[in-house]
Amino acid sequence: KKAETEIVKLNDELEATVEQRTRDLRETMEQLEISKDRLEDALSFQKAILANAGAMIIGTDEEGIIKTFNPEAERELGYFAAELIDKHRPLFFHDKDEVSHRAKELSEELKKNVSADMEVFFAKARLGQHNEYEWTYINKNGLRFPVLLNVTAMKDDENNVIGFLGIALNISESKKTEQELQVALEKEKELGELKSRFVSMASHEFRTPLSTVL
Repeated sequence: KKAETEIVKLNDELEATVEQRTRDLRETMEQLEISKDRLEDALSFQKAILANAGAMIIGTDEEGIIKTFNPEAERELGYFAAELIDKHRPLFFHDKDEVSHRAKELSEELKKNVSADMEVFFAKARLGQHNEYEWTYINKNGLRFPVLLNVTAMKDDENNVIGFLGIALNISESKKTEQELQVALEKEKELGELKSRFVSMASHEFRTPLSTVL
């Protein structure tokens, strides 16, 4: 009877433990489901940002290998993301002479040797300095167009660089407008000079007869 009582007690305790563990497991699963939903929402939000940013967003690892290539970059550069991700660096669509020239400028500015490779884009980003410059992109069809590119370093919780993020805006239209304004300004200056010459000439031409009248 005593053994039977102990067995019943143990069974009750075991059932209570199993029930508690089941309850804990169910709560854990619910939390995981919530976390999964939140993660999916975050990923969807991130995807929406990349798809509708209106700018070319290109992310690389610390070696400069492309890891992110958003739809705007695909549209502007004519490459599918799969053609470049894990295969190429952004140098692939940059003007090499421009990169070499910028490397020399940065070497003088930073007082250290900056090689004509991805370090041209990363040198200032590593130092946390303002890193926005005008560059020339060359798309798949060979068409060249100007962009304003900002490159920043991505860091982990321990402040180690784990990659770089480049955000580029096609400034072809603004450059065209700038050139048109420059032409208009030159014409305005020419018109101003013409007016000045006319006034000077008129003043000179009228001076003699007026002197005679006096």
